[in-house]
Amino acid sequence: MGESLRMIKITTAPSHAADVSPLPSLDQDILKELLLGQPLEQALDRLASDLRHGVGGRCAVIIALNGKNNDTTCVTSADGSDEHRHNLAPNAVELASPPLDLKVVTFDVAGLRPLELSESGGRLLRAAAMGYRGHLSIAIPGRGSEASQGMISVYVSVNPEGSPALQAAVTRTADYAATLVQMAETMRRANQGDTRFAALASTIPGVIYQRVVRPTGEIRYTYISENAVDLFGVTAERIMSDPEALFMHYGTEYRETFRQKLIQASQDMTLWDVEATILRPDGVTRYTHAIARPNKEADGSVVWTGVILDATRIKEAELATTAAEARTREAIVESLSQGILLFDKNDRLTLCNSHFINLYPSLRSIAVLGAHYEDILRNELDPQMNTNIPVSTASEELAERLLRHGERHLVFEREMAGDRHILINEYMTPTEETVVLYTDITELKRRERKIEHLAHHDSLTGLANRVLFKQR
Repeated sequence: MGESLRMIKITTAPSHAADVSPLPSLDQDILKELLLGQPLEQALDRLASDLRHGVGGRCAVIIALNGKNNDTTCVTSADGSDEHRHNLAPNAVELASPPLDLKVVTFDVAGLRPLELSESGGRLLRAAAMGYRGHLSIAIPGRGSEASQGMISVYVSVNPEGSPALQAAVTRTADYAATLVQMAETMRRANQGDTRFAALASTIPGVIYQRVVRPTGEIRYTYISENAVDLFGVTAERIMSDPEALFMHYGTEYRETFRQKLIQASQDMTLWDVEATILRPDGVTRYTHAIARPNKEADGSVVWTGVILDATRIKEAELATTAAEARTREAIVESLSQGILLFDKNDRLTLCNSHFINLYPSLRSIAVLGAHYEDILRNELDPQMNTNIPVSTASEELAERLLRHGERHLVFEREMAGDRHILINEYMTPTEETVVLYTDITELKRRERKIEHLAHHDSLTGLANRVLFKQR
């Protein structure tokens, strides 16, 4: 077949017995150790030893796997007390003893055709058969179109013909060996896949994760990539063992609503698309953007698979831009000669400049961000808060302002104590925000009165002129 024997396992027993003890099911310890990373060679050693003890008597058990590209041949022998290993190149095997005149019969489990071996492999098998009267060889079943993955040979000091128990034991061991080989190959490919996945995950500015929400409300992480320690300051192992190790570092506002939002999203099976603030154990603040999709399991659990991106640079840039815009807006607003208030569509104060406070010093602690329009207006027109507000007109203006609030444009002129006059313009923007401008028109009013006086009085004597007399 153009293949060489890349692995040959030989184990011998010194005693003599003709019966074959029943073999137990494949030892779960062998499978467990293989899953925990034990090399395939050691697992097959264990399997060969179990078969030898089951066969009993003076016997040798050989487990050989087909290899490609002249792989190194590994030979293991045991006489029950010690073991010897040798690594031999298949094409350079030289045996001191001449080949035995012993026909080595090998066949697959179905008996369809002989199992072909390389010349060096056949010589090794014949050498292993030295001192034994009979043997039985059975192929290790292959996968798909592969005829076999190797073979198991048992050499005994008695004639094995007519021993169904021996053939059954060897056949069963061949099946076990096929299972181990297939599992080892599956694990190899899985490890390769894990390596590629981990390499890919390491390039993402964030973490890949899988989170389970149980019907009881329990939240667990079944996977989170190693980048977690860079983003959260907590290792992936700790997060998977105790999710609170991550939750406790969420920003206060997000932490208070996270569990409720996640459970609701699990019930609605909607896309998880949220931003959060992370306060790492070292005091560093990180901003994240999580995106995940849900999948409901048969037991009602919802598995969320997604990514948590490190949005720190983007968020910091946004915050810097917002701060710059705020500074620019503040500079523009403060440069105005008018007092200005800006309310959002919910009538909450979002902006107030110093000129407004200069007009109404008593409102310094009231006209703060988030204050309601009506609260500010009532205090603004309260004669007890502002002694320069005439009592006679305060209640009337308050009622009209509240009644007409929400119109596109309102204009009010307010006369205050000390001969001061304020022109109030209130606008409703297309986005339903309210802008209120307070313009001190005191000087304008004085000029108007002066012009009116000059129009009706003599400029030299100050006495009333003809125009005034005619109007009277």
